[in-house]
Amino acid sequence: MTILKQFAIATLSIGMSFFSVAIAIAQETDPGWQPWRQVEDLPVQFHSGFSNLENGRWLEFEAACKEREATSTWYRLSDLTLKIGMGHVEYRCKKEGQFLKYDERQDSFLESGGDAVLDQVWGEEPHCLVVKSDVGSGLRLRKERRINAPILGNLPNGSRLYFSTFPNSPSTDETGRQWLSLEWVNQEPVGFVSVSEKVGTYVNLAMCDV
Repeated sequence: MTILKQFAIATLSIGMSFFSVAIAIAQETDPGWQPWRQVEDLPVQFHSGFSNLENGRWLEFEAACKEREATSTWYRLSDLTLKIGMGHVEYRCKKEGQFLKYDERQDSFLESGGDAVLDQVWGEEPHCLVVKSDVGSGLRLRKERRINAPILGNLPNGSRLYFSTFPNSPSTDETGRQWLSLEWVNQEPVGFVSVSEKVGTYVNLAMCDV
């Protein structure tokens, strides 16, 4: 076999290996989410587990992963967590390099998650966000989390919004639009602003110190 032919085969083999890795990475990422990382890898610090329900789900998740002899635990943060300081986190476990999947027969809780708040936000009271809409000149404060809900007011670009209640993670309506509730009185939100048209698209808010 000639050296040139050997080189061509080796190059093809490397290329196919790279292609396989790229496919694996693509299968483990979704729009609106950061890449999966092992729990030991924390480029940013965050809080999670704000309710008994979330904590209970985490304990069931840990037990199920241990029962299935998982070798590592992984997490990913929503893009919004990094962009506005408040969002969501998901956890899964791996065995032999593959994410374990939910098995109805075993009734295993092989996924967990909930609200997430960056530590830099958690220690900052109140938390400040600035309006930076790319459509029009700002955001409308609406009575409900739907695009045709009554308008309570307008928030021009550059307006600063302050939050002292955590978690206050964005929620998604039936169309996929993400909303953030503003100000709470007697445990009820006063109004809602559109954070993004859908997961993974332009975000209308940013942390004030960015």
